[in-house]
Amino acid sequence: MNSYSKYTNDEPPRVTAFMDNIPEPKSSAGRRSLDRKASLIFVSLWLITLITLIVGLVLYCGQRSAIQSELEALKHGPSTKIGGTSKVAFSASLVNHSESITLGPHSEDVILVYKHIITNVGSAYNPSSGFFTAPTKGVYYFSFTAFGWSRNPARATLCLNHEYFMSTYDNNPGPGRGAANMITLQLDIGDILYIKLRSNAELHDNGNLYNTFSGHLLFPI
Repeated sequence: MNSYSKYTNDEPPRVTAFMDNIPEPKSSAGRRSLDRKASLIFVSLWLITLITLIVGLVLYCGQRSAIQSELEALKHGPSTKIGGTSKVAFSASLVNHSESITLGPHSEDVILVYKHIITNVGSAYNPSSGFFTAPTKGVYYFSFTAFGWSRNPARATLCLNHEYFMSTYDNNPGPGRGAANMITLQLDIGDILYIKLRSNAELHDNGNLYNTFSGHLLFPI
């Protein structure tokens, strides 16, 4: 007997579709449950995508802000970097070339403020306070002078982090006396140096710039 004889109107045998094998929900409640699950999956994927985009945007903005801050620090920071090496050098006097001043004697030590800037590469010296603040860890060279006209001694002291470190002193008889001192120091970032006029001492300065405070970075470490 022909295997196709059971089909009428010469119709070919029907091929069962894949989707026909998927059972349909037996009730409207089942369909609603499947719809809710599909919606939850869609919303979850959408939220994950949104969160990923937000996190990426935050990280991008943070990195951009950090780069901009670093560039600003290099432009306006306490030290100027050229070729990977910090450049720090300053020299200042008590007065400019058209002024004259006498300081002291005082009953106690006072900080000397060298207001006239001669050189201040890196802006590590503050002419308002008289403080030099180390902008980078390294080895520095400093020098300072003390000159006076009167019979009071010319005496000044270099202070490191608010502690007396070394001094100049001249008490020879007669007017016109002066002394100088210099030192090489290893400093950490933020170390502070300044000069104090000692009690009962007296300094004089004019356009000759007798009293100066200078320093520069020899090399960073």
